[in-house]
Amino acid sequence: MNNETKNTPAPWWIANQDAFNPITFVLARAEIGNLIVSQVYRIETEQQKDLTKVPDETNANAQLISAAPDLLAACEALLKMDTDPDFNSFDGSRESILRNAEAAINKARGGLELTTEED
Repeated sequence: MNNETKNTPAPWWIANQDAFNPITFVLARAEIGNLIVSQVYRIETEQQKDLTKVPDETNANAQLISAAPDLLAACEALLKMDTDPDFNSFDGSRESILRNAEAAINKARGGLELTTEED
């Protein structure tokens, strides 16, 4: 397995949730300023004729994309916890890994971001 990270580093966040703009941006901080990581386009349907709000599906897609680096880090930590024979579950790191995974899932589902602990 290649462990080299090639994606834009976290944190990623959502910007420009203007109801009149059909694009929601997922941004990340870069050396030159904020960088657009993804653009989530709104698709108008018969059910979504209210142009004064961003559709729930658009918000959910943007939240999921913005949580991708956190979800990857959580999955990698959980896998290491499960496969590393030297992992010590008695030093509090297991609980920290589980809290970070819960925070990443919460962010992906559109909940408030929780402060996570670094490895």
